[in-house]
Amino acid sequence: MTNKRLAESSIDYSGRDLRGMDFSNQDLRKTGFAKANLTGVNFSRARLCSTNFTLTNLEDTNFSDADLSDSSLAFANLKNANLQNACLVRVNLNKADLTNANLQNVDSTDAGFRNTRFTNLTPPQGWNVTEQDHIFHLIRTYRK
Repeated sequence: MTNKRLAESSIDYSGRDLRGMDFSNQDLRKTGFAKANLTGVNFSRARLCSTNFTLTNLEDTNFSDADLSDSSLAFANLKNANLQNACLVRVNLNKADLTNANLQNVDSTDAGFRNTRFTNLTPPQGWNVTEQDHIFHLIRTYRK
């Protein structure tokens, strides 16, 4: 299924292997991707509001300019993911792995980052990464 489009809003793709798929510019609101393998998937400019990515492998995935507001990425593997210019408003990123992720120019208003891994991460403007008891925390330094 590599590089094909497979998109329908409110469908459940949980547990599926969709590596390399192209979901760019798609409306995938309220779609289930929990526990799926989405390595290298292109979600650029996609509408992903209220989508479930819990426990999902999103390594090397492109979310640039995507709207992920109100979605869950808890426990997700987002290593090397591109989230540049993404909307992360009210997104649950608790216990996610954002190692080497690109978070430049994201809107992360009211997003949850509890016990999230930030190794080699450049935080978005207005946030600082702090370490406490070998756990990294993203701390907002000001509000818009």
